[in-house]
Amino acid sequence: MINARRYGACRGRGLEDDVDGGAAVLGAGGAALVCQQVRRVRGQAEAVLWASLGFLVVMLIAVRGLVGWLVVPALMVVIGLAAAKVDAPLQTLYAHMWVWFLLIGAVQRMLLYVRHKHYYQDGSDTRILERRTLVANEVWVLVLLAGTIAALAYGGAMLLRTEV
Repeated sequence: MINARRYGACRGRGLEDDVDGGAAVLGAGGAALVCQQVRRVRGQAEAVLWASLGFLVVMLIAVRGLVGWLVVPALMVVIGLAAAKVDAPLQTLYAHMWVWFLLIGAVQRMLLYVRHKHYYQDGSDTRILERRTLVANEVWVLVLLAGTIAALAYGGAMLLRTEV
């Protein structure tokens, strides 16, 4: 996420107003850790859940509004309980579901960003990148969309290739 102060969910404008590449990156990294866990039998599903909990703690800094203050702590409790109290096979299941949610959610959010043409707004992430780099706004939209789709393809391929 480039523009944390203008994060769509934080200001109550809607989730699609600004681009959030953090979910795609965390999802792809989580997929790598989950796949390592499945291959080595003892591994990283718990680490994915704890890292996600750390990510959500950082998100508390950016979240504003009633919905954000209700959803993020609730999600922290659920992920914390899954990381601390659940057996390893269920932790692997929860980590897989969480990683898929992050990967698909990032692409869905980027598609909404493109569909509603929020990239034309002055405070959007792609406008800020355009001003700072002198590369066209539409190019940045394509780069960010390609990046989220690539993260979904890479992470999804790793998750689907694992043997149970």
